[in-house]
Amino acid sequence: MNYGDKHTEDSLCLRLGRHYGIERGLDCGPNIIMSQYKADGEWVIPKIMQDGREVYCSFEYEADFLYITKGRYLYEVEIKLSIADFRADQQKTLYHNFPDVRGFYYCMPMELYAKHKEEVLRVCKEKGAGLIVESNEFKVIKKAPQRKSVEPLTDSRYLHYIRLFAKKWVRSRKEVQ
Repeated sequence: MNYGDKHTEDSLCLRLGRHYGIERGLDCGPNIIMSQYKADGEWVIPKIMQDGREVYCSFEYEADFLYITKGRYLYEVEIKLSIADFRADQQKTLYHNFPDVRGFYYCMPMELYAKHKEEVLRVCKEKGAGLIVESNEFKVIKKAPQRKSVEPLTDSRYLHYIRLFAKKWVRSRKEVQ
């Protein structure tokens, strides 16, 4: 598939899907709304730390890309195409910390990483994020720290994400030329 030289969020999602879904054989999906849902008879609700205590959130966010490992751990990948977008991400109240997510990665084109390497690595370290860069292939520059408190997805939680992935992949998408 020819993606051309221009990076877009959609083109990187498609390539991540090919990499994780086809080449690595993992379940994955693009543009998933991280919101409360019912699984195993309980509501799964995102939480944040506020004034030193855990607070339930009444809002949601969109994960650019999710994948599930063979061990049933959920990972999130946030795509960044500009340094301004990367910096803006640091201001978010709900910082990629949905309770099902075991680890979090930023993914960006190699050119962006090369130009802002020190800043990107510093932020990844401060925020507990991993880093994936894309040139002609994906390369993990920094492995995402694992959130040890996150358990593997139960059957019910796993099926929740599989349904979301299926709905996202089958929707009409423009092929990147």
